[in-house]
Amino acid sequence: MIGKFSLYYAFKTIGDVLIVNIEPDEFPTSYKKVNNVVAIYNNDKLIGYNIFNISDVIKIKMVGILYHPENIFIDIINSMLTNAGFDTLSYVSNSGFAIGEVKECFQLEKGFMAIINIGDSMVSGLSKDEIAIGSKIVVAKVGTTLRNGKLVKEKIGNFGIADCYICSGKDVFYDETETVLILDEDIENGTDFFKTEVK
Repeated sequence: MIGKFSLYYAFKTIGDVLIVNIEPDEFPTSYKKVNNVVAIYNNDKLIGYNIFNISDVIKIKMVGILYHPENIFIDIINSMLTNAGFDTLSYVSNSGFAIGEVKECFQLEKGFMAIINIGDSMVSGLSKDEIAIGSKIVVAKVGTTLRNGKLVKEKIGNFGIADCYICSGKDVFYDETETVLILDEDIENGTDFFKTEVK
């Protein structure tokens, strides 16, 4: 069973195909098609699936990355994968986007470093702007796929270690602003952003 993956759907730009990214940094070298499912490989390593005519079995209303698909959605996808003889996907327990509270924010040579409480741990992230202590923000944890398709990775520099990405409103489809998203609601630290109604 595949534990780490991201799902992407955009009918107007790529057609009626669900993209399952498993290894987004790997280059495809071969593929295998069974019915409407195409398994994509780098040499012998499975790096993703393309599932065509997906709307024949399930209607997808979202555009872009599907951050927190319901279990029943994964069940339907897995049924198609099983019928094609391919490995199935695990349920998505969280989106990778957590609500946190800024505990510290200090200036660097360029920009700022914020220390954020996300409930079960403290993480640190880089920001162009200073963020007020006590602000509730959204961070993407290491390994999370952002809206632009990039994977969040740990950064190490003379500032120390940044082990999260601080999100703007645009990053999480909240609005189209590119500044740090400050939430008005006092939501519990560590809450999954995509399981919370914040607007």
